[in-house]
Amino acid sequence: NNILIDNTYQELQQYNYNLFNYQNPKRRVNYLSSSSNYELNENENFGFETSITKVNSTNISNLFQEFYNKNSNVNDSILNSKGLKLADYNDADISVYYTKKKEKYDLNSYVYFQQSKTTNSKSINTFDINDNLVFDNITQEYNYTKNLIGNFDFTYNKNDSNKFDLGFRYVLYDGKYSLEINPLNTLVEYRFKESVFSQYFIWNYSLNKFNLSIGNRIEYFNRNVSYNNLLNNNSKQLNFFPSISLDYKLKEK
Repeated sequence: NNILIDNTYQELQQYNYNLFNYQNPKRRVNYLSSSSNYELNENENFGFETSITKVNSTNISNLFQEFYNKNSNVNDSILNSKGLKLADYNDADISVYYTKKKEKYDLNSYVYFQQSKTTNSKSINTFDINDNLVFDNITQEYNYTKNLIGNFDFTYNKNDSNKFDLGFRYVLYDGKYSLEINPLNTLVEYRFKESVFSQYFIWNYSLNKFNLSIGNRIEYFNRNVSYNNLLNNNSKQLNFFPSISLDYKLKEK
C-alpha cells in the first residue's frame, strides 16, 4: 500500500493556482494452480492443468483545487473532488489432455477452457467552497470473455513409405463488454461471439524416388457481432483448402 501525494503550485498573471492530490491505492492478488499427470501405461498418458487468479484493487483519492484572484484578493473557486476506484479481475482455466503412442500410430488430444471477468467502478463527487455538490459521476465497466478449444490429432504409419494424418479442432470465443456512465444515462454494450470448426487430413506415399502428398483442410466459422442490441451482424463461411504435391528425388552426389 502506497500513499501518493502531489502538491502543485502555479503563479499566473492574474491567478495563483494550487492543487493538492492525495491517493491511497491498495491491491491484492490471489493465485492458485495445480497440475497432474498419470501414466496409464508406458504408451498412454492422461493429465490436467488448472489455475485460478483473483485480483482486487481500490484507490481512494482526494483532489483539492484553489484559484486565487490577485486583483480582488479572493478565492474565485475552491473545488474538492473525492474519488473511489474499485477493480476486480477473476480468471480461471483448465486443460485436460490424453496421449497414446503405439508402433504404428500416435494419438494426441486436449480440451482447454478459460473464463475471465473484469469489473471496474469509478465514482467522483466534486464540492464547492460551501460544500455543495456540483458534479457527480459514476462509471461502471464490465468485461467478460470465455474461450473453449478442443483438439484431436491422429497419425497412422503403415510403413516407412505410407503415412496418414487426420485432425479436428474446435474453437469458441465469447466476449461481452459494457460501459455505463451516470448521470448521463449512457450505456454501451458490445458482444462478439465466434465459433470455428476445422478438419484436415494428409496422406503421404513414397515409391522409389517419388513422394506423393495429398491433403485437404476444411474450415467453417460462425460469427455474431452486436452493438447495444440494435446493430447485429451474423456471418457464416465454409472454406476448403485442398493440396497436392509430387516430388522427385534426384540422384545424390
